[in-house]
Amino acid sequence: MLTDLLGADVALQTAKLNIKAPGGGMAVEWHQDWALYPHTNDDLLAVGVMVDDVDEENGPLQVIPGSHRGPILDHSNPDGVFCGKPSLQPRIEANPVRIPLPLSPESGSIFKVQRSGGAHSAFK
Repeated sequence: MLTDLLGADVALQTAKLNIKAPGGGMAVEWHQDWALYPHTNDDLLAVGVMVDDVDEENGPLQVIPGSHRGPILDHSNPDGVFCGKPSLQPRIEANPVRIPLPLSPESGSIFKVQRSGGAHSAFK
């Protein structure tokens, strides 16, 4: 599928499994995937493939429209230590436009790693 979109020069850098059990799971702080992957360029994509329903019940990914255009945010705490969420967290949290992305099994998502996103907890 990715080679159909991007051409033959595609490489898998890393893979992981995100699990959010029904009635459980933690929130994912607002962040840019950019800070979470080792790289030296900005032509990276984050690709997700769903194996189960992702809806408001279990905390879907939410995105901020246009955030893939930048800026790249610092994901360090005030002491300069990487903490996985932008130091500009209050500015991101103040953004009134957030789009939840409910997805069904075997569907997926493709994002530029500069996109700002997060997910609320499945606990309500």
